[in-house]
Amino acid sequence: MSEQKSIYRRAAAWGIPFGLYLSVAAVAFIYGDHLPVLNIFVMLMALMAPVLVYRYQRQTLREEDGLTSHAALWMMGILIYMFGALVASLVAYALIVFVRPDFMYEHLEHFLSVYESTPATASTEMAQTMRDMLDKGLVPQSIDMVLSMFWFVSFFGSVLSAFTAWLARRMFVRNTFKN
Repeated sequence: MSEQKSIYRRAAAWGIPFGLYLSVAAVAFIYGDHLPVLNIFVMLMALMAPVLVYRYQRQTLREEDGLTSHAALWMMGILIYMFGALVASLVAYALIVFVRPDFMYEHLEHFLSVYESTPATASTEMAQTMRDMLDKGLVPQSIDMVLSMFWFVSFFGSVLSAFTAWLARRMFVRNTFKN
């Protein structure tokens, strides 16, 4: 009889490849201003992330003969997202700090130019406030963006993994009783 792995060990093991997947999406996002087609790639990768977690949850159900509870699958999904977000955050931070140190400033400058070019918003107080922020060097730090990315992925991953865990159990039960 083989020893069963805990959901925490499985989540850590699957969090690394998932983190590399999210890292590719983060790098594509960071360079999306230079190559706009990467933005489509990022959107497709974001849509596929829950599918990957669903597959990990299904694999766990198969390996444990369907005895894993919804709560355990959900927790595993949350941890996969958190481990993945941690790996992707480290990669994104290293890239922003060492390769593209002006990333935040460039993105805010681009956003402001697009915002100011819109006729209805060209003279609004928000545009002026943003311009003042850029002129005074009050651009958010890279770590702020990376931490926001980490918490965004972790939060929405926890919500999505509840759904994917429910779906994985439902599909497993349906396929088990069909046969």
